[in-house]
Amino acid sequence: MRGAQHAAVKAAQVSGYAALASPLALWRSGAFERTRDRLACAGGAARRLTGLNSVVQLSRSGGSTSAPPKVGRADGVPRRTASGAGTSVDEKRDLCMRHFGSLLVAFVVALGALADARAQDAGKYPEQMVRLVVPFSAGSMTDLLARVIAEKLQQRWNKDVVVENRPGLAGTASVAKAAADGYTLMLSSNGHTVIAHLNKNLAFDPVRDFVGVTQVAVTPLILAVPPDSSAKTVKELVELARSKPGELNYSSAGLGSTTGIAGALFKQTTKTDIVHLPFKGLPETHTAIIRGDVALGFSFFAAAGDLIQGGRMRALAVTGPERLSVLPEVPTFKEAGLPEFQYDSWFGVLAPAGTPKAIVDKASRDIAEIVRMPDVKSRFEPQGAVLLSTPPERFEQILRDDVERYASLFKPTN
Repeated sequence: MRGAQHAAVKAAQVSGYAALASPLALWRSGAFERTRDRLACAGGAARRLTGLNSVVQLSRSGGSTSAPPKVGRADGVPRRTASGAGTSVDEKRDLCMRHFGSLLVAFVVALGALADARAQDAGKYPEQMVRLVVPFSAGSMTDLLARVIAEKLQQRWNKDVVVENRPGLAGTASVAKAAADGYTLMLSSNGHTVIAHLNKNLAFDPVRDFVGVTQVAVTPLILAVPPDSSAKTVKELVELARSKPGELNYSSAGLGSTTGIAGALFKQTTKTDIVHLPFKGLPETHTAIIRGDVALGFSFFAAAGDLIQGGRMRALAVTGPERLSVLPEVPTFKEAGLPEFQYDSWFGVLAPAGTPKAIVDKASRDIAEIVRMPDVKSRFEPQGAVLLSTPPERFEQILRDDVERYASLFKPTN
């Protein structure tokens, strides 16, 4: 038996060393499953033998039993004979438990080897194409940030980094269900923190099923109306909405979008009854504003600047403490007479829960260096965006805090 124990531990060590070359090899080989089955078998045998021994002890002490154990091999366990041949129940149980212990040691050794291999393998990450999923349509602020970051990561990693636009909950769900190996990432907005409030039947948890990698930007928004709107100021827009309760619509880039949060906050702050009309992304939102299909909507200069400067949409106010240098004539909400409306959106990169910490940390560090690059900052900061990075732990705390912060804004729907 000692030889068997030694062989089991040695086999686990060999499997562990092999896993160092490929961190997933041990898992894919089925070694964990086989060890689990053996542990279950050994544990079951130990429980049966322990129960049998209790019956024997009860019989020896003079207690009554309804079914005394048979002598010999009828119950599958050889009893000690008068000459001392055979194995006692106690000895058999002890042997079984030692076998169980050796298997447990083998399992722990193999598991530790896998953990070490995954940590070492993170140093070589990535070794293949990385997908950066954007749960909004092309042309949205999220998409614009994702494409710049993907381009820089591709140059840095010398591997393809592909932006994949999958608008709506389907895109976010695909990341939640993806393999937690670092080859599927997602760039989303703080709208990610409200989607559970919007749909009580959500197939994933926006916090537990993801791990934060880093924030990348905080960006002011612009309140815009159709060019022929009768509202020329924020005050006039609020008065118009109050005079027509339930008749005016506001657009957004979709359920769970940062522009959707801005519209809900505007509705709450102004105590108006305006109706949310979500679209697939900002380009569709802009079209609805230009055509007058909605009375108002929020956007970003990076996405709507040309439309505003070209007169196709009218900007009434910007969030943040200062006016945008690219729209000097547009007041802040404080200047427009609505100082209580305060909101800036953030954008960040997430990964499926369970992604190795070493890989998350590496991606976080590399993206942090990208958002500090002068050419990246010069592209977004003139539009009011503040590029930044946050450690993964801090970003996850922000996610949890925002889930609580926006809970009162939205009521779950089916």
